[in-house]
Amino acid sequence: MISIDRATTYTILPGQSNFRPLENPAPRFCSGFEVAFRFAPSCWWPETPDNRVQRERWMKLKGFTHFFGRNNYRTVLIAFRPGKLEGVMEVIAYTNDKRGNWKTTGKPVEVHVEEVAYASCQVAGKTARYEISYFGNTTKYEHPWDSHWIRIYREVGTWINEPGAVQPMEIEIAFELT
Repeated sequence: MISIDRATTYTILPGQSNFRPLENPAPRFCSGFEVAFRFAPSCWWPETPDNRVQRERWMKLKGFTHFFGRNNYRTVLIAFRPGKLEGVMEVIAYTNDKRGNWKTTGKPVEVHVEEVAYASCQVAGKTARYEISYFGNTTKYEHPWDSHWIRIYREVGTWINEPGAVQPMEIEIAFELT
């Protein structure tokens, strides 16, 4: 199992959409990923009338996509957003199909900032199987998966939807394609 000890700190400034450092663009043969992550308190922000829509949208933590495709096509990843309670983030499995449509199912896992959580995904045939583990509890998700006949992938993440970050944020992430 992956360890948070190997984590890289990803940062983003207000108005930006892509955390730094950027993802590794190298092509890889893989069938899944493992990720350990810890949100800094800066990742949570209170709801206001101006940011309500932004808080409800899923932001991308880490995952992989088809090497020759766009980031939001044939993608499996873990997504997050600020939870309703202060200092609590919601984390969920997130899948894009070959047309760019996205899917999340089930109840998100609530993860407190400054606490470590783990997730994994394995793709096989026409199914993506995810697990998110936090404080000894594991939540499983299963989504349809549109595998391309050329099974070369690349890492994707860590991303915030437009209009970008509302404040400087940090996330510690250890990620490995398997």
